[in-house]
Amino acid sequence: MTQLLIVLALCACAYYIITPFVRLARQMPLSTLTPPVTYFCAIRILLSVLLLAPPAFCMGMMFPLGLSIWRRHSELLPFFWSANGITSMFASVLGMALSIEFGIAKTYALGVCFYVVCVITIGLSRQASCMGRVQHSVN
Repeated sequence: MTQLLIVLALCACAYYIITPFVRLARQMPLSTLTPPVTYFCAIRILLSVLLLAPPAFCMGMMFPLGLSIWRRHSELLPFFWSANGITSMFASVLGMALSIEFGIAKTYALGVCFYVVCVITIGLSRQASCMGRVQHSVN
């Protein structure tokens, strides 16, 4: 079931990425542009999508993985959704401010560090929950 949802999500992403370009091509015939410019733009767009899609997909998995850890506390789900929304808004403004102040490379490095901390935290919490189940079954 999960694999089906992932495939469906990827198909939806592909649809929403391709549809605007098809509409643009219908409105502005490519013959108005010189061929090298047309090919260069298409290659840049395709390369950008290919480079950004995998990290974006992985970055979007942290919140669902976090929710799966806390699923036994259903009363906290509204808090988690609101915290996700607030921190998303805060992070976009903070990311822009940090990029202006320290540069884009250092801001990316800081973001990568935060995601690594999330992965480590999720891994440790899953390991701890597995150990708790093993100890509970032994007793």
